[in-house]
Amino acid sequence: DVKYVEAVLKKLAQRVNMDNRHIFAVGLSNGGYFVQLLASRLDNRIAGIAVVASTAMSQALSDPGSARAVPAVFFLGTEDALVNWSDGKNRSLGRYADKVGLEGIDPNFYKLARYGGWMSADDMIAYWTKRNRSTGSGQESLMPDTNREDGMRVRRIEYGSRGNAVTVYKIEGGMHSWPGALTLPGSKIKSCQDINAGELIWKFFRLYAW
Repeated sequence: DVKYVEAVLKKLAQRVNMDNRHIFAVGLSNGGYFVQLLASRLDNRIAGIAVVASTAMSQALSDPGSARAVPAVFFLGTEDALVNWSDGKNRSLGRYADKVGLEGIDPNFYKLARYGGWMSADDMIAYWTKRNRSTGSGQESLMPDTNREDGMRVRRIEYGSRGNAVTVYKIEGGMHSWPGALTLPGSKIKSCQDINAGELIWKFFRLYAW
């Protein structure tokens, strides 16, 4: 998959007037794991990453002591049934795989779900602040509760500055969803309406990775 992305970037550069200094990677759920892998394997190409509803697999990340800093922004829900904030071994994902009978549907993904190695949110954030040399307690602020009907609140925690920033949007009550997206009628998985992840991601890249 990493080589595929490399090939796509190479082909795009041949066909369009592409700014190679500003290539960003954004991922939701499995995509969140993948963009962190890209930032580790292609840190000379990726200028910044955004991760939504995902933590990281420790096996996929570079040594934080030697890897290049890559600005990173995260949107993580405390009530995510698939990617639990504190569940480093991701027991919740394994339980979900058992519940839906994933072994009979996709044996390979079932093995991955049971494999473990997923970091907790705190461990992942610690990795990125160490890698980006932006360690410290972070500046925390409670964002306005612009939509009280969603039952969620958002805390923004900021580390570092331009070139090495790590920003976390901790969504209290947040689920496995994209903040700002519409909640489908009848769905039990609700999206936070206090923030719009797409807008905040672009703002982050413009401020810290441009």
